[in-house]
Amino acid sequence: MGLPKDLDIEHTNTLGLQLVKTLVLQLDGIIKIIRNNGTCFHIIFQEQKYIKRI
Repeated sequence: MGLPKDLDIEHTNTLGLQLVKTLVLQLDGIIKIIRNNGTCFHIIFQEQKYIKRI
């Protein structure tokens, strides 16, 4: 089954998908939706560069 093919994650009204999209955006990530015999969310985050603290 999976999610409907016409679902646009960029313009969704569901709180759960809005939270996922916002978190991925804040962490400079990429989200892809794969719809093959169900739905799979593929989320990739860039390696974060941290400033050394004392």
